[in-house]
Amino acid sequence: MGGTIMIQPKSRQSHPISRRMFCRSAITAAAAIYLAPHSAQASGIKNKVKFYKNLGHGHIGVRANQQQALEYAAKYGFDSITPNVGEFENKSPAEIRDWLETMKAKGIRYGASDLPVQFRRDEEQFQNGLTRLPKQANVLRQLGVTRMATWIMPGHN
Repeated sequence: MGGTIMIQPKSRQSHPISRRMFCRSAITAAAAIYLAPHSAQASGIKNKVKFYKNLGHGHIGVRANQQQALEYAAKYGFDSITPNVGEFENKSPAEIRDWLETMKAKGIRYGASDLPVQFRRDEEQFQNGLTRLPKQANVLRQLGVTRMATWIMPGHN
């Protein structure tokens, strides 16, 4: 049931989306993704889940570019690294393919990306993030990244 979803970026948003609607949509999508395997299991389809060790160097306070993160992951026994979309936004498809071959040769793949839209701050940052999202999503797709993650604060003032 695999397939590729192509996102065609629009030149402009037809109507602005609020942060509240963005969060609601993200939660709905996450719930659908969570429930899909459970409904598949109920229908007799078996899914295999494989966990792997991802080096999210920024999460542990290690400053590194993608090349350095790749070297650390290979040296310290990680299976994947967190992508940094900013390092690839201005790269050609050929440069991205070459990079992926380098990663493959070291036995490292990409884990989940951080959600590049900043919805926790002001409206301007949120709208700027939404504007850049289609291009960033395309870069992540080229890198083979199939998952994004973010966090939501447990309260709001």
